Amino acid sequence: MAIYHFSVKDIGRGKGRSAVACAAYRSGEKLNCERYGLEQDYTKKQGVEFKKIYAPENAKKELLDRQSLWNEVERVEKRVNSNLAREFEIAFPHELNAEQRQEMLDELCQKIVDRHNVVVDAVIHAPHTKGGTDERNYHAHIMFTGRQLDRKTGDFAKNRNRDFNKGKSSETVTQWRKDFADIVNRQLERIGCDERVSHLSYKDLKYDLEPTIHEGAKVTELRRQGIDTEISLANDAIRERNAERQLIKGLEQEIIATERLVQDLKRQKEKPRINPLRQAQMDIQAFNSAVEDRARKLAMNADQKQYDQVKQSLEIVQRERNNLEMQMQNMGKRPMFIGAKDWDAKHDRLKADWHRTNEREKELKGDIQKADPARFKDLARRDVERDQPELKDKFDKATALRDQTIQQRQEPGQNKDQDKQAERQARLDAARAIGEAEKANKAQLDKERAERAEQERRNQMR
Repeated sequence: MAIYHFSVKDIGRGKGRSAVACAAYRSGEKLNCERYGLEQDYTKKQGVEFKKIYAPENAKKELLDRQSLWNEVERVEKRVNSNLAREFEIAFPHELNAEQRQEMLDELCQKIVDRHNVVVDAVIHAPHTKGGTDERNYHAHIMFTGRQLDRKTGDFAKNRNRDFNKGKSSETVTQWRKDFADIVNRQLERIGCDERVSHLSYKDLKYDLEPTIHEGAKVTELRRQGIDTEISLANDAIRERNAERQLIKGLEQEIIATERLVQDLKRQKEKPRINPLRQAQMDIQAFNSAVEDRARKLAMNADQKQYDQVKQSLEIVQRERNNLEMQMQNMGKRPMFIGAKDWDAKHDRLKADWHRTNEREKELKGDIQKADPARFKDLARRDVERDQPELKDKFDKATALRDQTIQQRQEPGQNKDQDKQAERQARLDAARAIGEAEKANKAQLDKERAERAEQERRNQMR
């Protein structure tokens, strides 16, 4: 079952923390902290699956090196209580492999860079199974600078990023939680997994369940050692109450479903029997509708893949165009005499490149074409036959009955008595089957009611 975890943390000097030390621990590297003159060596740390630094295109090369980056952050942030960085801690669905986890991380980190114009240092950690950690606990630490980059110089700007200040912090974090849930669900859909996650709480989702308390590293470690704490015991009690609620709710839904089934059987018994030919026509129509729906979905998936590819190319072209515009702005005014010729040549070249990127953008947008579901009809038919064999069986029988009827109509006066007798026998068999099903469901309903009453009695005794 896919899980959702997304937390936000501050890395601040006021709490006695060092950005260099945090980066060294997360990346499993040895970094020298110039501010405190200390060597932070975490090269023996295990479980680092992947690490990468993401930055805006105009960032200085020094900021793409982990040691230079975080020492520069320590140097620029001068106050004793400065916020040095922020961190997103995320969990990956265990259904993903290493390549798919990296794709998710790339998408999220690039969004952070594009939205806040900051430098991001991200690391994926694999679970420490030898230490008792759940083997599904693949997660990532995403550190990013609290100060944005200057779009002209590629160095840290004078003003800090205000998106996470008190006034906007809640709104910003909520949006990031939603964006991450969307990224997870898209990745699950790509791999054909039916599971989905949500960033909303039980209360927002209107689930009648209690949220558990965050245990943290210390409580989790004690739990692995078999030592109970107040928090772990409270969480165990919450999980037990949630399980009971889900059990009772499940029994109620089963009883309601059984009662509805009995009512449906009664209505079916009261209704006149559908003509076999009419039923055959309905079965054929149901199969054909399933094939058409599947073909439409395959076409939509093809559209989405094409759109994703074109969108990625469009983003590259748009970044290239923005870079050209920035270069033209940085050229300033045209000189009157000295250097005018070189200025004109450079400006014309940049302008020609700018027009080329515009034409490329139009071409890419023109490449997006709707996929025709008819192209996927054969593939859709095979999928329906594989995934819904009972529907295929009904379709085959209905087709055979239709063909037989057409043949008989072409030869009038034959087998009429046999057809009437077969139809009469079919009606008797259907009535007998409905009666037996009604008795069986009534017995099942009585049994479930007795079990529910026994469960309620046990709960009262507790």
